[in-house]
Amino acid sequence: MSKNNQAAGKTFIFGEYTALYGSPALILTTPPYFTLTTTPANTLTSNIHPESPAGKFIVANIDFFQHLHVEFSDPYLPVGGFGASTAQFLLVYALKHPTIKDPKKLLLDYLEVAWDGTGNAPSGADLMAQYAGGITFFDKNKNILKSYPWPFPELEYGLIHTGNKIPTHTHLKKLPAFDRIALENIALHGINYFITANGTDWLESINHFADALDAQQLVAEHTLLLLDKLAACPDILAKKGCGALGADVILILFHKEKSANVLHFLKKNHFHLIQHGMRVGNSAF
Repeated sequence: MSKNNQAAGKTFIFGEYTALYGSPALILTTPPYFTLTTTPANTLTSNIHPESPAGKFIVANIDFFQHLHVEFSDPYLPVGGFGASTAQFLLVYALKHPTIKDPKKLLLDYLEVAWDGTGNAPSGADLMAQYAGGITFFDKNKNILKSYPWPFPELEYGLIHTGNKIPTHTHLKKLPAFDRIALENIALHGINYFITANGTDWLESINHFADALDAQQLVAEHTLLLLDKLAACPDILAKKGCGALGADVILILFHKEKSANVLHFLKKNHFHLIQHGMRVGNSAF
């Protein structure tokens, strides 16, 4: 008998770099969902790479997985992104630990297989978001993990894939020094505006954060070019590249009543829109 589990995609709104130091992050989770299907088998078979975090977890717990066929489905292929690696780990981990009562242990177990000690360790904030669902506020230093619904009835988001992909683990091994305090201050204000549902200042803080990332050369050149093109649409109120160098995904925000105008602009200019609206992802548990 087969079993299916799902985890949402993730997109950083604030904190993709400062979360490396345990500072707060705000992460949007959205459909479509990654899926892990398992069926009984004579021996272990899987399409998960053995050197990935999920693959290493399987190998380390081979007694549990040895009679399973494990199939991971990625709805974002062939472009990728949106947290496939952490979704893989979360879903594989959940097979062995179907009730996760301590997300701190989940994070520690992930870091054991996700980091080889070279460069910066991953923050795990994306993993925590896919675990919690919704729009996740994660502050590792203060041990806060909280999920929120979409709080802005007048606003919609859009997620645009750039058509490019930078492996996060490779980027973190070569990450140069950056002004963490400057980014953290903007993120803290932006997160507060989100929590208090202050849409006007939230939008402004996202643009401010995007400018700060650019000023510190933490945005890929191809993303900057796309952001410049998006500036031609007056109905897009905020925009930023998200994640490592903003390389994979661009977040845009706009008034719900202007949705048709924005979608027309994106289609006319051949942007690859993955998801849009107000819908947020479910928790994996």
